[in-house]
Amino acid sequence: MPHQTDYSIANLLQIGTKLGLKINDILEVVSCLSGLSKESIFAFPETILPQKEWFSILRNLEELSFGKPVELIINKAYFYGRQFYVNENTLIPRRETETIVDLVKSVPLKSPFFLDLGIGSGNIAITLLLELEGSKCVGVDISMEALEV
Repeated sequence: MPHQTDYSIANLLQIGTKLGLKINDILEVVSCLSGLSKESIFAFPETILPQKEWFSILRNLEELSFGKPVELIINKAYFYGRQFYVNENTLIPRRETETIVDLVKSVPLKSPFFLDLGIGSGNIAITLLLELEGSKCVGVDISMEALEV
């Protein structure tokens, strides 16, 4: 009798744990790639996924275990409470960079204009434009791939 693979979410969670991954990262990958909420994953781990989808998630969990950042697997990162699209052509926004936004916001500016050199995913420029009323920005980047993001 041939061996059958268990295409359940529970099996993916178990494999991710055996790979040494953090449960939050496993849930983020499974949720984003399956379209299921984290609550659904916990409530119904016996859910069977289509074979192609299951193997795609498995491949991404393996990449995560080899050090690929979860943000690049799910193509999103958070900055200043907002979600941004990221990929291999952009840097992943860092929490430390949020202090730049706090610093700029602490300076009383009337109709501020700023330049974002190396705009990448646009997280700093977009956040400042949303946080500072009447502000304007020009963003540039040497990478055409980053500008396409």
